[in-house]
Amino acid sequence: MGWGSGSSLMTDIIQGMRQANVPYPQRREMYRILIPAMQDCDWDTEMDNLDDDPAFDAELESLHPDWFPDEGSRGPVTHDLRVWPAYFQPVFDDLKRFEGRRDDREFQVGDVLQLREWREDKHEYTGRECFRVITFKLAGGDFGIADDWCVLSIKPTEQPSG
Repeated sequence: MGWGSGSSLMTDIIQGMRQANVPYPQRREMYRILIPAMQDCDWDTEMDNLDDDPAFDAELESLHPDWFPDEGSRGPVTHDLRVWPAYFQPVFDDLKRFEGRRDDREFQVGDVLQLREWREDKHEYTGRECFRVITFKLAGGDFGIADDWCVLSIKPTEQPSG
């Protein structure tokens, strides 16, 4: 394969499977077959496709665990997230202790959410924010939650220093 052509091809495959709404387990099985086959054809830019599809990431990590740091090895991360006013106020008032999110940021227990109120109609922040720490993560694929989404249990915390 030419330089980067494997990643370009895989990007097209990933986009096609996502557009066709292929479920996570079937996408993962496809990657289980495709990744080694493409590597046998001298594909060496696999990491260029990380974060394109959680199923791809999971299968690449299962095939090459030595390429990835231990799951718990990174410290807590602060995620800056937009929240519409109707959902921000109940979180701010500590009435809503969960957050449903696309699972595209490697959320982990202990991470901090910087929730900033966002006016979608004006495309601007209101200036209000609050911080919540993740206490539990329910990953997609169970209980009717889409494969690429998660539900995070959260509780109030102070603004992280640094």
